Amino acid sequence: MTESGTDFNVEEIAERLESDLLEFLRSRSIAVESIELVGLKGAGDSSTVYAILIDGVYHTLKVYREEAAFQREIRHLRRQIPKDRSVLVWPASSNRFHYFIVIIEVPDGSQLHERMLSPIVSEQLSHCLIQFHSLRYRKSTVQPQQVIEVFDEASTDALAHAGLFGKDLDTKKLANLIGKAKVYVGANRSMFAVKRSRAHNDLWWANVIVAEEDVYMIDWENLGRDDYCRDLSFFRIMINYERTTAPVSMWDDEVDNIAFDTFYQPILERYVEVFDDHTFWQRYGLYAFQQACLNFSRAYYGDRRGVPASLAIIKTGMRFFEEYCLQAE
Repeated sequence: MTESGTDFNVEEIAERLESDLLEFLRSRSIAVESIELVGLKGAGDSSTVYAILIDGVYHTLKVYREEAAFQREIRHLRRQIPKDRSVLVWPASSNRFHYFIVIIEVPDGSQLHERMLSPIVSEQLSHCLIQFHSLRYRKSTVQPQQVIEVFDEASTDALAHAGLFGKDLDTKKLANLIGKAKVYVGANRSMFAVKRSRAHNDLWWANVIVAEEDVYMIDWENLGRDDYCRDLSFFRIMINYERTTAPVSMWDDEVDNIAFDTFYQPILERYVEVFDDHTFWQRYGLYAFQQACLNFSRAYYGDRRGVPASLAIIKTGMRFFEEYCLQAE
């Protein structure tokens, strides 16, 4: 929405938006013959994304609800988007709709879906992720106390949320595992002495686009520095996530953990090899639980309160912590 709180309705303004954008591009000496809004691609907490054809070439048009999120995206895009792909910034002050808009040239593709979980896509995604995470920051490492603080932040609301599921979720077990996770971090502080990497910080199925020739990531608003394991763990637990806009899920029916792990395991194993990471699996399991607790606690106040997808996320995190950290000791 805009600063005035008005919802962005593409159907109502499509014709004017297309003609105004065409005029704006030509005013900047960009030769364009035609513009066509194709349709809604998705919506997040701070933006709504549409597919748009400019002279037959696919672009994404992102409409931001807040100027701060718009400015962050611009800053990060200029660091991440290859120079051979165009990026157009259309400020709210330059259009009659008063929306903050970014337009990015992209290969025509679709958000990751279960029908795309093939060995070829796995290899392409592996290359994409490892190349992205290979930027390491020499003097920046993860602080164990910050890992513990996330558990502290999430625990109260996560346990309150657990109470909504009755026998489907053991609240006492969840509380016990949170306590064990904090102890585990304290007892394994050396495990976190790894250089931080460039991190996406919102890596989930909707932000992975599979095109005909490659796989790439979108949505750079939360770009930062972190342990790459946290990106990878978040991606794993979020295969359960369902949203309110189409496509709701990456699954046609039920979540298929076996299919996804068959797809994902070679990617994780390559990380261990490429980065010579001896504590990869322990951090992976710990972060899966940490991020699941955080997501589960925030869902207690949102539109995922008490829903099956939230239950699946927290139970996946609990299982991974037990398997990769507790049972490995």
